[in-house]
Amino acid sequence: MVILQGKFDWFSPDKVFDEDKASLFNKLSKKSKIPYIPSGVMKVQMLLSDENSCAQDFVNAVKGDPVLAAEILSHANNMKLGSRQSISSLSFAFSYIGRNAISEIVLLAAIKSFKFKTKKFKSDPFWADSLRVGSVTEFLSRKFPSNVEGDEAYLAGCLSHIGKIINAFISPVEVDDIYEKVRQKAGKWQELEKDHGLYAYTTLGELAAVIWGLPPYIADSALYHLENPDLSSESLNSGELAGLAHLLYQKHLNTEYPEDLKRLALFAQNFIKMKISGIQYYLI
Repeated sequence: MVILQGKFDWFSPDKVFDEDKASLFNKLSKKSKIPYIPSGVMKVQMLLSDENSCAQDFVNAVKGDPVLAAEILSHANNMKLGSRQSISSLSFAFSYIGRNAISEIVLLAAIKSFKFKTKKFKSDPFWADSLRVGSVTEFLSRKFPSNVEGDEAYLAGCLSHIGKIINAFISPVEVDDIYEKVRQKAGKWQELEKDHGLYAYTTLGELAAVIWGLPPYIADSALYHLENPDLSSESLNSGELAGLAHLLYQKHLNTEYPEDLKRLALFAQNFIKMKISGIQYYLI
């Protein structure tokens, strides 16, 4: 479900956010530059929310959109990257990972289809990085006690930087400049956002999760992933898991690991089994 201002009487941003965030939510909800989830995807979401629907109903709803179908299968297999079981059909994906995970994959696929307005900050490398971080986040959810399951952790990692997409739509020229300066190591993303007078992408990510109807653990991941994870905690939340995944990812690209992360980093590198190079600036 996508929550739009005024669509539901029971929803008020003032009850969910503080005054500043509620004001920003109202502005974003009314901006025509912010893309919305396509109606076809929302129909699939409504079907998945119906407990009486079955796998064949889902297949019938999706098979007319081969791009969406391919995205669903791709993400379903990414979620089960540590499993030997390959997911090759929509009906098997529905049964194997469940309707809740499928519903969130469908939303991820819809967001991934948005075309960026920026010229230098490009969508393909951004999502390539994001999906890798999602895989690392899912991996970490099995190494640490956490309040999110593997499927949720994967999506939390993938979507932890969705706030950058919002700024890319609202202020494409500024985001291109930020990207270039980060690439040239002339500053950090969040500091350059302030210099350009942009909203923090972490805050935008939280609000985008609400606007696009994403679950709370994704909003938390978007808002809190820059905070230092407490590895001694009894249970890590989605933001801490995604933050640790980003830390491992960036350390692999830039510097040596701290001693207490070296072994975990090796596990993560062996697990994702892919070379990471050249496009780290999208996620810093």
